[in-house]
Amino acid sequence: MRALEPALQALALSVEVQPDQNWNSALNQIETKLRAMQKSTHGPEDEHWASEAVLQLRAIKNAWRNRAMHGVVRYGEDDAVRIFESVKFFMQTLALRLTE
Repeated sequence: MRALEPALQALALSVEVQPDQNWNSALNQIETKLRAMQKSTHGPEDEHWASEAVLQLRAIKNAWRNRAMHGVVRYGEDDAVRIFESVKFFMQTLALRLTE
């Protein structure tokens, strides 16, 4: 989950959101900006990318990050593999449009 923090910061900066907030606040602002990326102004590929990125990050945050970072649950090996694959897919999605 800590590996996602630089990704969240990069995504926030790419849409002109200050990344120094908690995850939920930053993600809400990022979602607002990404949802504004429409076919008519940004093109269908950018709109698709933005929709996918925000969906993946919100799902990761709600399904795994909150519970792990707040000490609610410990994950086993099978869970860790699923989480890793989801995070990997999210990072690959970001890499299509963002750079360091």
